[in-house]
Amino acid sequence: MNWLKRFVWLLVFSGSLGNSILGYTKDSSTKSVQKNPAIKRIMARRELRVLSVAEPGLSGLPRDQTPSQRELMLLYGLADDMKVNLKMIYLDNVAKLIPMLLDGEGDIIAANLTITAQRQRWINFSAPVDKVYEQLVVSKKSPLAKLADLQAKTISFERGTSYYDSLERLKQQYPQLKLKYAPRLYDTEELLSQVGAGKISAVIADSNYIDAYRHYRDDIKIIYTLPDEQNIGWGMKKEAGGLNKQINRYLKNTLPRYRSREFTGDLPQLKTRRIVRILTRDNPRNYFIHRGHLLGFEYELAKKFAKQYGLHIVMVVPPKWNDLIPWLKRGYGDIIAAGMTISPARKQLDGITFASSYGSFYQAIITRANDRSFKGIFSLKGRTLVVRQNSSYWETLKQLQKKQLGFKLLAAPNNMETEQILENVASDKYDLTMADENIFDLEQKSIGNLKLAMRIGSPVAYGWVVRKNNPILENAIKEFFRKEYRGVFYNLLYRKYYTNAATTEKHKRQFKLGQNQKYAISQFDPLIKKYSAQHKFPWSIIASQIYHESRFDPNAKAWDGGMGLMQLMPATAREQGCGNPYSPDDNIRAGVAYLAKLRDYTEYNVSPGNRVCFALAGYNGGYGHLRDARKLAAEQGLNPDVWRNNVEKAYRLLSQPRYASRARYGSCRSDIITKYVNEILIRFQNYLINVKQFNERQNKTRKK
Repeated sequence: MNWLKRFVWLLVFSGSLGNSILGYTKDSSTKSVQKNPAIKRIMARRELRVLSVAEPGLSGLPRDQTPSQRELMLLYGLADDMKVNLKMIYLDNVAKLIPMLLDGEGDIIAANLTITAQRQRWINFSAPVDKVYEQLVVSKKSPLAKLADLQAKTISFERGTSYYDSLERLKQQYPQLKLKYAPRLYDTEELLSQVGAGKISAVIADSNYIDAYRHYRDDIKIIYTLPDEQNIGWGMKKEAGGLNKQINRYLKNTLPRYRSREFTGDLPQLKTRRIVRILTRDNPRNYFIHRGHLLGFEYELAKKFAKQYGLHIVMVVPPKWNDLIPWLKRGYGDIIAAGMTISPARKQLDGITFASSYGSFYQAIITRANDRSFKGIFSLKGRTLVVRQNSSYWETLKQLQKKQLGFKLLAAPNNMETEQILENVASDKYDLTMADENIFDLEQKSIGNLKLAMRIGSPVAYGWVVRKNNPILENAIKEFFRKEYRGVFYNLLYRKYYTNAATTEKHKRQFKLGQNQKYAISQFDPLIKKYSAQHKFPWSIIASQIYHESRFDPNAKAWDGGMGLMQLMPATAREQGCGNPYSPDDNIRAGVAYLAKLRDYTEYNVSPGNRVCFALAGYNGGYGHLRDARKLAAEQGLNPDVWRNNVEKAYRLLSQPRYASRARYGSCRSDIITKYVNEILIRFQNYLINVKQFNERQNKTRKK
């Protein structure tokens, strides 16, 4: 496609010219030289190239099967059906999809794309993969209640979408409606979040995305549903008729298996669907986002299990702990993998069974590190223990109360994680709690000020849970743990999350200021200065960050995969073209470039110092959590453009269930992130003094 045709298409597809310009149309009568050439090219490459749209930053923490995830599962199945690999090609703009397809950069488009007459003049569509309605939403707190209330209000929508035409038709009925394109990097979920926070009056979106959003947020309401049902389809070139027929045959056989949310089939049926839904909890052990990567002990175990059976996993996170078993029984998930203790009461529940056991941990009473009054079991008299009522700890402590030890048992909220309860003990908000010893060990490393007061009873084990009417799946899980438990993979995974988590492996050298008189801070000063200058950072702050990351050890490795001086994650190293992350030059170059990229995500009207703070927070905890923290700061009446006592405070809220459950990227270890930023800032100030003293010594030496 030449530049003029591309320009015309971009104008048309972006809504700038609507249907008034359609001067270029593909010739649908083009004769294929070969029979089904599109399929032959795919088979020759052994690769199905799918054009889609990338969301800005991250795609969030999936907590149920989203529309894009459902579409991706269908695509994996199509690639399997064609016996080729799936290659996703993500673009940053919907308007680029059709030009890229027509240029031969992809084989199909799969991006929740509405089938419209305008688009059909350029490309062919498959049979519908979904049916949706377009809906207008406003903030739940908004006084707007019906379509007529939107008169003279502004409706925001994404560029390049079919919403433009729908809203133009709506304006014929309500001419005072105002339409506004969303900022370029705003996707559907971002727009819904903005309207929920009251920053945007109204938004139009497809019903499937609204449903997915409302799974974890309740801050929007639908005030109008447009009457015409819309079909979502996959796009192909007009000459790719053979490919279209093959896709339609696949969809006819496959789509019915993906329609219902409730599904209780056994392993053979899961293999037919090609997905397995894992019910879990969003916490620092099971499932979470860290530096832009999905991680978690249960998450990685589940991925390993699914891979052995050719399944793709979908993570499902119910609102509360006590929703896990009811959701499994209803068919909202296939396996509970959430570090669930095998307790006597749970073993008696109808309809479920523990497929296998793993781990062996004591349950223990936990208090603060400075609590010297606890001398033994009788020290419980007059004390208060706080645990979730639906936890195995509650069962244990109820049995202990029968010994008339004189302690009080209080129920924590059912959506509160054990980690948060331990934080509340450390901060003296709660008196005592009970936790598994391995969880205590992890939290003690992370937040400190905790002490194991005493172990209670015998060791307990965790187990995955399935429905009793899924015996094949149950046996498959038993075989999986029989093979993997205490094996190399399991042991490495356990050490990753329970032994090394939140710490970098011991450094070979502990660098001290003044150790080498040749340099102000470290032997890497010249490299740090070079790359800091390229990206306009004070070099002392980069030096402070490197010290925090690796203690200036170029060979340092971390539990999460961080490598070298700046602890580059593997994906970050690849993104920045870092061929050898243990090379000081290559590592610092890539690390500073990535930090600059994070800084430049922040608006330029934010002060330079705060932009650096935000970049550091994003570097440590991931850009997604930073976005959540800034949004939450605005919701709390804090300044989203200021770090100290504003976004910093909002971060701390994200470790609390009531806020984390509504955050796009879930909960985060806010204490680690805020400590990371603040310690780097403090060290930076000390380094400035050290650099000044070094320069003074150098000047004196020159004068001599």
